Amino acid sequence: MAVGQDRSRDWTAVIDGFAEHGRHVEPYAGTTQSSIDHMRRRWRSFCLEAALPDPEEALQNVQAAQLKAFFQWMIENAERTPPQIGTLKQYFRILKMIYKRDTGAMLDEDVICDVNAFIQYYAEGRTETSHRPKPVPSGEDLVNMLHFLYSRDKTTYPEERQRVQQGFLMIIHASSGLRPSSVTQSNKGRRKMEADKTAGVVEEVVKLRYRDMALLVGFGSEEVRNQVAGHLDSRTYRNNYQDQRISLDVASLVRGQKTEDALLRKFNDIGLNADPNANITLSCETHEHIAALSDVAALQAEHSRLAECIKNKYGSIKNAPITEELVGEYVQAKNSYRARKEFHKTRIMSQLRKDFFTRKDAKLFEAQLNGGEIHRTARTEQKVPILAIPERAELATLIGTEDMRSPSMRAQRAAAVQVMADLCCRVELKRNAVRYNNSLSKESSEEPIPTTDDERIPMKCQRLKCLFCLGDERLTLKDRTRTFSQQYTLGRHVENHFNALQGSCEISCPHPECKATGITVNNLDHLKNHAQKEHGIRLQCR
Repeated sequence: MAVGQDRSRDWTAVIDGFAEHGRHVEPYAGTTQSSIDHMRRRWRSFCLEAALPDPEEALQNVQAAQLKAFFQWMIENAERTPPQIGTLKQYFRILKMIYKRDTGAMLDEDVICDVNAFIQYYAEGRTETSHRPKPVPSGEDLVNMLHFLYSRDKTTYPEERQRVQQGFLMIIHASSGLRPSSVTQSNKGRRKMEADKTAGVVEEVVKLRYRDMALLVGFGSEEVRNQVAGHLDSRTYRNNYQDQRISLDVASLVRGQKTEDALLRKFNDIGLNADPNANITLSCETHEHIAALSDVAALQAEHSRLAECIKNKYGSIKNAPITEELVGEYVQAKNSYRARKEFHKTRIMSQLRKDFFTRKDAKLFEAQLNGGEIHRTARTEQKVPILAIPERAELATLIGTEDMRSPSMRAQRAAAVQVMADLCCRVELKRNAVRYNNSLSKESSEEPIPTTDDERIPMKCQRLKCLFCLGDERLTLKDRTRTFSQQYTLGRHVENHFNALQGSCEISCPHPECKATGITVNNLDHLKNHAQKEHGIRLQCR
């Protein structure tokens, strides 16, 4: 305790405060809390229409009749299609969680059985739970996906090492039958509600499985295998993951026809009916039409009004405290506005895809009637992306359509492995999304970007270049020497570099010339002054 600080404290007031607060409970995860908040809002809306008293008091004294009326109200007031039976039961589970949180007791078992029976059999307008058909990729699809990952994928990874790791995980899942949750840590950044319950030395079994695929050849017990692989029972593994025995069709081989195995592989190809031309990009006119819709315009106006209120009160939205009620309303309005735009965008995209395949089927029928040539897919019309990293371009040329397992391809396999190792040391910058009606700044074209790797980076640079990117040798020369559109955009980018330097004992200038001579600075302010004086770059954050 600091010197001179008052040691006395009114503990009676502290006890009264805790008594007024009530019992403390363990907080829910983010997604669970979001579902609870959504269900509370729906319950309040129902209580308002049903002329019930205070919503919290009504929930604490709820009866089966009120719960049945609530779910019937949710069916009749659904924004889109009526919810399915499984969805209604999930809503009921969330409502029971709220009841337990507010009252500290479980809902009566007779009430639960009564409401579940009503949802399952007697609710008017309910829809039966339907499961979507899930296409299972075959080995041929895995090869196509790996080729797309290295040759055509436009996704930008933080490091290209993650692209190689992604391909390795795909091979593991395809060859071992493991579920993704069994080999990847999916709860990073989230606290587990309870400890994992495992039986046996699971870690050693996992190592054994990766080393020599022991579980695939039957040396592991089914119980351990199901626990490691994340399967509920052995039937899941046998029916969906284990390779089935295929009899040899000798008659087809003699006649020179395709065997049953080959036909099944062709029919199981997930890309049999795929057509890349079906993914039509929405035009600017369509985006403007979506923004002009009445529901979208109303949500945008409410979002703008709340944002203006926060700016008038706190100066900016960033300075407003999270606990402010106005901030909560602003976040909810922003999410509703974005969700509504995505809803209309998805509906238009779905209709465009439907129209595309309708026209395509009509052309197929016409070609069949007229004896013309039939093109079921249009894979040859895919645009080949321009790969910014040379290692990816070299890897795309090595991985072709030929069978890499043949002995004549050993040299190419070895070269591909070496290129993958080199690719792990590269980074590709994320491209900014193109905004509609956004004109290019004149400052971005003041200095041309070098196009050859032999060109030396000068000490005096254009003021809208990033000093940290200039010294990052993992980037391509085009990414290292890129010019930002304005000082504000550069400041947002530089702020990420500054955050990475927090707590560093020694800071060196990232410019290639200064890095070669070993020039160091005392702190971030010293680095800013050095960059302005020696390199002509203003490292000013927002």
